[in-house]
Amino acid sequence: MRGIEIHLAPAAELEGHVVDRDGAPVAGASVRLLGAAGEAALVPIPDRFTSDARGVFRFAAPEGAVLEVRKDGYLPGRADIGPLERVNGRVTVELGPAHRPLGERAPVSGRVVARGAGPIAGALVTASPERVLGLDDAPTAQAVTGADGRFELPPLDPGAYRVRARAEGRAPAALRRVAPGAKDLLLELAAGGRLRGCVRSAAAGSPVAPFTVLVLERRGPLRLVPQRTRSVIDPSGCYALDDLAPGPATVVITAPGYAPSGERAVEIPGDGGEAVMDAALESGGRLTGVVRDDVTGAAIAGARLSVEGALPSAAASTFPVLSEAVSAADGTFALAGLPARSSIFVAAAGHHARVLGGVQVEPGGTAGPVEVRLRPTADGEEPRVDLAGIGAVLAPSGDGLAVAQVIAGGGAAEVGLGRGDLVLEVDGRRVAELGMAGAIDAIRGPEGTSVLLKVRRGTSTFDVRVPRRLVRG
Repeated sequence: MRGIEIHLAPAAELEGHVVDRDGAPVAGASVRLLGAAGEAALVPIPDRFTSDARGVFRFAAPEGAVLEVRKDGYLPGRADIGPLERVNGRVTVELGPAHRPLGERAPVSGRVVARGAGPIAGALVTASPERVLGLDDAPTAQAVTGADGRFELPPLDPGAYRVRARAEGRAPAALRRVAPGAKDLLLELAAGGRLRGCVRSAAAGSPVAPFTVLVLERRGPLRLVPQRTRSVIDPSGCYALDDLAPGPATVVITAPGYAPSGERAVEIPGDGGEAVMDAALESGGRLTGVVRDDVTGAAIAGARLSVEGALPSAAASTFPVLSEAVSAADGTFALAGLPARSSIFVAAAGHHARVLGGVQVEPGGTAGPVEVRLRPTADGEEPRVDLAGIGAVLAPSGDGLAVAQVIAGGGAAEVGLGRGDLVLEVDGRRVAELGMAGAIDAIRGPEGTSVLLKVRRGTSTFDVRVPRRLVRG
């Protein structure tokens, strides 16, 4: 085998800070690194730490991991490791308010078996807290089954958990609302559904490699949950997955230098059948420009640019699923492999991040140059994210996006949008058609422009044009 590319992510040390609700450092807190698994972690990563007298701990973690912090007398706290934390080398985790102990922790145990057969050795079993609206969370515990198919998860806090099991060649299985202390759980894994296909260049027709296949479960018009991620280096450009849950699924295929494929629906058969999903990828667009300090105008070297979180589980892939670039010594950059429309996340050490919304570029074309100006942070100030949008926090709700919060001084506040309003269309396109990421990206755009929204309020529906403004932090 020849021509293999090996992608190494730098294991940069990050500095963590544990604080209470008032921002005071908390010593002796227990820290766990969650979600640093899958293809992104090919070797074990240290995952347990303790904060020192200054509330500080040091660690290394891939993007997409989660820190969970505990301290007697407080509710737990969590923080995500994203591009802003990585580029600044720092993350702050705030503990919840002072609280009496939640109760005794207890392990969970059981068996994993093949449906109609015997125990499965080497199955991965995880436990994740059940969340409101059925949202999933990063696993808080995991174990691997022994030769007899048995497992025991480490002690869990009081609450309800979703316990999952996965094994090669088998469809995953899950049990809902499992309580700590549960024993003799039984997870039966049926034969896995099979999906295969080949990936080609739309322009040349030649095989594409490497590439990443993301299989997603749709749990509503706007919500996709990762089921499986597989990175492939086969020079034939073909892939096969045989451990999928039968039923409807959504597939997205990405490759370096190419625009991601659209979301494509597929039915994964059971009973030994297989589904076929081929893809022809368009050449990605290219954005050029320069990153500067907003106060001094000086060029910023080492700024990181990436397509903002469009794909769930992207961080779990061995290869970069979404386009990335780093600015040169003179602040210039070239970001390739862009879809037709996207939002670009820009972050640099010592600065607030910026999201450029509504970036449009033709397949294989070039847009720019653009100038990105980042606000410097003050001493001791936590970096935040600036973006041009309507000034509203939106959340998926049925076939629309519900307004969860309106930011003072933003366009949404100016036109009278309020909490509970439901956005159904963006510039004439249904939110359910755009998908959550597509709808959010369509709502964003250059500062000083506007977007037309169709909104439902109670029993009435109306159109409203909302100005886009720069929202700081």
